Amino acid sequence: MNEMTQNTGAGYASPFKSRYDNFIGGKFVAPVGGKYFDNITPITGGKICEVAMSGAADVELRLMQHMRPRALGARPLLLSAAT
Repeated sequence: MNEMTQNTGAGYASPFKSRYDNFIGGKFVAPVGGKYFDNITPITGGKICEVAMSGAADVELRLMQHMRPRALGARPLLLSAAT
């Protein structure tokens, strides 16, 4: 048990969701291939949650989200070192 675990009265509950998708374009998106892998804790060997198993199609989707504003003529935001 760690400080992030909550006692629900009926036992302890994990603070994590059961499944995590890819975060693309400001929203969570299921992996294109539909595959997930188990995130295992090294302490007990138990499953913490499932995480999206991203492939080339997921990377391509992310790149398209990144390139879309540029294709529409937007310029990247440049921040000075003072900010």
